[in-house]
Amino acid sequence: MQGQSTEVIERYDGYIPDFIESELEQLYGGRCANAEYFRINGGLEDVGAYRVARGDVPVVVLLYRRDRGTLWVLNQAIAIPRAEVERFVAHMFSAFRELRRIDFHAIATEATGLPYPSLALQSREDTVAELPGTVEEYEASLGKSTRHNLRRYGARLQRDHPDFRFSVVPREQIGREHLQMLQRLNRERLQDKGRPSTLDDAEMHKLRQLSARYGLVTLATIGGDAVGGMLSFVVGDGVSFRIIAHDPSYDDYSLGFIIYFMTICEAIRRGCRHMNFGWDYYPYKLRLGGQRRPLLMLSVYRSRFAYVRDGGSILMRALANARQQLALSVRRGALSGVRSARLLHALAGKLRRAFGRKMVSP
Repeated sequence: MQGQSTEVIERYDGYIPDFIESELEQLYGGRCANAEYFRINGGLEDVGAYRVARGDVPVVVLLYRRDRGTLWVLNQAIAIPRAEVERFVAHMFSAFRELRRIDFHAIATEATGLPYPSLALQSREDTVAELPGTVEEYEASLGKSTRHNLRRYGARLQRDHPDFRFSVVPREQIGREHLQMLQRLNRERLQDKGRPSTLDDAEMHKLRQLSARYGLVTLATIGGDAVGGMLSFVVGDGVSFRIIAHDPSYDDYSLGFIIYFMTICEAIRRGCRHMNFGWDYYPYKLRLGGQRRPLLMLSVYRSRFAYVRDGGSILMRALANARQQLALSVRRGALSGVRSARLLHALAGKLRRAFGRKMVSP
């Protein structure tokens, strides 16, 4: 189907051509927007691909799955211009007459002005940054106090522990023992804070599979023993961070912050130009150069009738989202030092520990 100028729209319904996988990597460079991620998390059966290109250059590549009247876009944590959302929606509604609703999950876009009834809720947020070409440029871009603290804590750590080493595990040598160490340290740290870890054995199995293709593991050792580390994924020219963990005995050295900084420097040396710190807000991500980015859950309906017909689902999603946003607001306030938010956050932690069950963390 010929678009404006040299733009061409292609659709591969129910299958993904091989070249699409590499285009996803190069176009988005993200952990949650490539075919291997979806292959590991639920499979690619009945998944199709939508592609817009100008000449031979891909502009938009989206994976999707259809089930009767609903279509789900699989790509997450990516930016899609509003015009491209509108073009995709119009194309799919035209191609599949049975479609009533199209869902996007966790995308950065401008949802106003769509010529269709829609529901847009902020589902999550992530933190992203563009990386310069050299480590020196990156370090110079950080705030004065951040640079000072990195030098001060790094010097103290090296003085008190001269056998401290930071190393990179070659991708082909990433083993079960590296990820198990990170899992253990992550669980211990979150347990101490009264928060559950999401790194169960099923999740760790998926991360091992993804690491075989994209993994970057960095380790901090003292006396030859691992005291911290990080699991990241390098996809195209992007780096996404997944696990950061360290022995709390070294909190006074800001060991986690040092590991994060040194891992970013390693990613720059490997040619990464885009950085995703992962879901949710933490002040340290901003100190390391990140920018908060709201992500929308966007549902677009074919008609006003389809929108009204889905009224019950819309109400339930809006209520669940309001509760989630309240919890996240309290948590962000607590992390930023707001006293009332810290008290509420502490109370939630006590309740989780008292009842011994997984609860939504405010």
